[in-house]
Amino acid sequence: MRRRLSRRKARWRLAARVCKILAFAALAVAAVMIFRSANENPPPVAAKAPAKRPSTPETAPQVPVKRPVAPKPAATAPAQNQTVPNSAATPAPEKVAAAATPRQAPAAVKVSPLRSLTFSRAAVEPGGTALGIVTLRDPAGPDGVDLAIRAEVATAVMVPASLHVAAGTGSASFPVTAAADEIASPAWVEVTVSLSDFEVSARLRLVEYSEDKPAPAVAAPKLASFTLETPAVQSGGIVRATVVLDMPAPTGGSVVTLVSSFPSLLRLPPTIRVPEGRTSTKLEAVTEDRLPTSFGTTRLRSAVDVELSASSGGEKRNASLKVQPRLK
Repeated sequence: MRRRLSRRKARWRLAARVCKILAFAALAVAAVMIFRSANENPPPVAAKAPAKRPSTPETAPQVPVKRPVAPKPAATAPAQNQTVPNSAATPAPEKVAAAATPRQAPAAVKVSPLRSLTFSRAAVEPGGTALGIVTLRDPAGPDGVDLAIRAEVATAVMVPASLHVAAGTGSASFPVTAAADEIASPAWVEVTVSLSDFEVSARLRLVEYSEDKPAPAVAAPKLASFTLETPAVQSGGIVRATVVLDMPAPTGGSVVTLVSSFPSLLRLPPTIRVPEGRTSTKLEAVTEDRLPTSFGTTRLRSAVDVELSASSGGEKRNASLKVQPRLK
């Protein structure tokens, strides 16, 4: 009996547990179904009622008010000599639109081809000679350049009427000779060199001397300029230069000393002679294509700056030359 009762109690307990579990499962399923239906069919949102505008009282109709009009003054008859403008006869001025004019480009400023005019001596005595040196802004073209020369007082100094600047050169010189007549006091004479519409001027001082004072000794020519035909040349090329004295060379000529800072690349003659009676001369030198090294020779691979100098009569002039590698 006891065993039977214990078995029944166990079966009831198990059945009660199963019922509880089934009840909980049913409640969970119902909750899930309710949640899904709520998400699928949301409740309609109530529309907001439009806000009521405050009622405004009806505006009363406006009654036009008549304003008093001032009486017009009586027209007076014009005087005999008074003229009455006729508006119909004189038309109103019309506004004429100004035509747009194109803006003109500023005129190009012309640069003078003449750079300067200088003298080799600060002063010249009667019968003495100085050298006028004209320098151009750029070297002369293939045909050269012809310059006109004039003196302010033709009787005081003698100058040539014209001067030719050789092709490829940037300067030239001409003699300026003072008159042999003795002057009472020092004076200034202006010399002008012109090319087309351009001019350059300089003043030369004339000094006096008397019989009791001997004439100053004629100074030896001095070097006035040393210029290169081109500032750059390729290795193996020819370098052309011009030396100019401040006065004509004396009897036997005048010697000019030449020096190169890189003799292994550009070797200049030690000296060059300006012929008698002339003020300038030209020289040529050839640059080397290969440079000596401890293993022999090698080709020039990069540009090299060479400084050249010329000196005569205590004056020295320098010129810079760039030697570039030869193009293959």
